[in-house]
Amino acid sequence: MSETIITPKGTARYPWLNKADTKWHELGEYKVDLLIPKDDAEPLIKMIEEKFAQTKAMNKSKKDAPRPYFDDVTEDGDETGMVVFKCKNKNRINSKTGEVWDRKPIIVDAKGKPCDPNIGGGSKLRLKLELYGWSNAALGTGVSLQIKAVQIVELQEIVRTADFGEVEGFEADEEDAPIQEGEEQDLF
Repeated sequence: MSETIITPKGTARYPWLNKADTKWHELGEYKVDLLIPKDDAEPLIKMIEEKFAQTKAMNKSKKDAPRPYFDDVTEDGDETGMVVFKCKNKNRINSKTGEVWDRKPIIVDAKGKPCDPNIGGGSKLRLKLELYGWSNAALGTGVSLQIKAVQIVELQEIVRTADFGEVEGFEADEEDAPIQEGEEQDLF
């Protein structure tokens, strides 16, 4: 029981959209917290609540799982005026083939052209989400926001560099250099 929607533009926090995060889910999951201004978020919240009510009516569950959204607050507990939407896809095992089903979302630029830059926190995104209503005895009834596609409106790319500039201090010898691919080194 699902429905597809497109979010308004929001700000990415903790994005794992290019590569699956395997810290908490062995097969990996693609995820992002999308922060949307409260006024822009109201229609999305309404759709989530409608999907929740439909799912609950069909399953007669007495328990409610936490919603996939909440008001963003500062460390001091003050509201920021943003709503956080928790969106994720967990990779699964294909029951017929036994292979891992990689659920990486499609990533496109602002013009809809496929791309795959390193999306960092602070990027402005629109997401195509599947609202998926679910119910089970342990958790109750809930709705998940599964990412089908990501549109990058403004990119904050993750750039990994060690460009510190020179300072006075330790200088590595060739012995201290990292092992190069194909090179063997006796470690003990």
